[in-house]
Amino acid sequence: MEVRRTAHWLGSSVRLLEKTEKDLILNTFTLIEHDTDVSILSEPSTQFAFFFIHSEEQYPLLLTALKLSINLNKKLILIHSRPIELGSYYHSAVFDHLNLSLQNTQEWLKQLISRMNLRWYVELGGNNSTQAAAPMISQALQSLLNHIDNNISNVIREEDAASFCHYSVTYFSKVFHKEIGLSFRDYLSNKRINLAKQLLLEDRHAKIAFIAYQCGYRDVSYFSRIFKKKTGVSPGKYRLSN
Repeated sequence: MEVRRTAHWLGSSVRLLEKTEKDLILNTFTLIEHDTDVSILSEPSTQFAFFFIHSEEQYPLLLTALKLSINLNKKLILIHSRPIELGSYYHSAVFDHLNLSLQNTQEWLKQLISRMNLRWYVELGGNNSTQAAAPMISQALQSLLNHIDNNISNVIREEDAASFCHYSVTYFSKVFHKEIGLSFRDYLSNKRINLAKQLLLEDRHAKIAFIAYQCGYRDVSYFSRIFKKKTGVSPGKYRLSN
């Protein structure tokens, strides 16, 4: 029996796919949707992610995800219905793509799984291969990303991050945006809100203030404003609707 693999999904929601395509993909993968939160690509366990381009408005986000994938040696699987023009610089970040207007989704998925088995899985159970090329970001920033993961519940200011890398704040800001593709504040905010979404559903009885604290926010009102800005709904409504 084929085991469904867990996969990360960026860009437009899978719900916007036609029912046939959506059902085929959901029967093949257990999807975790991240919307615009491309920081998931920085997770060590993330080797690839789907990116669904439903409108041209998502091109800037796609380019950010591609740049981050190149720097971190990750791969994107693009799903689109219109031709996409990408410069040759970005080609190395694309593992595969599905043109919904031209390709048979069922056949494409079969070929995709075969390629994944060869690249990432040592057996059908879905164990990730431990062999991976070194990321193309500096050691200082790689250490910082690990530091953020391990201290996400603490207050982390940009000047502290710059000091951690032994950079000035101005230089750090430029280097971080160049190598990661996001500003430091956006990256940290995305990481924290993504964690908050996870915690809200893992413990449905936990108080919002407690979850905010776990995600590095000391002011629950500020946390709620940022959460709504990023997701479109309040933490409480997000919990109720999922």
